Amino acid sequence: MIRLKSLIVNVVVVFLAIFIVGVVLEVGLAVMQINQKSHVRLVPGKGVTYIPGAYYRHTKEGFSQGYFNSHGFRDYERTYEKPKDTFRILIFGDSYVEALQVPLEESFPALLEQKLNGGSSTKKLRWLLLDSPALVRPMRICGMWTLV
Repeated sequence: MIRLKSLIVNVVVVFLAIFIVGVVLEVGLAVMQINQKSHVRLVPGKGVTYIPGAYYRHTKEGFSQGYFNSHGFRDYERTYEKPKDTFRILIFGDSYVEALQVPLEESFPALLEQKLNGGSSTKKLRWLLLDSPALVRPMRICGMWTLV
């Protein structure tokens, strides 16, 4: 009887230790942002998009990290309403426009916005970035590529 109780206690202690180690690892990896969750989602009828507000960390062919905006694009937070005294430029594109290999402020749309705003004191230029590696193929299929 004493051996059975000792065996049960040992098994419970082992499972409890495994559980505690698992929780500590999960919390540690989450704090260090090593365990990335998927930042893409499938929207039926529309395709694959980024999850709005999802964290990303890109380490292939360069490095960048940040959060997708509330519209699911790798861009600064933008409103649907156009601010007063602002001229907007819409940029469609694939992974070249997405530019995950560099920080957002070094992507060509951000540099373009800085350059164009450098000479204007009255109107501000803002770019709206609609980027997705999966965006170009459906645009070509639908014939939208010629509109860009």
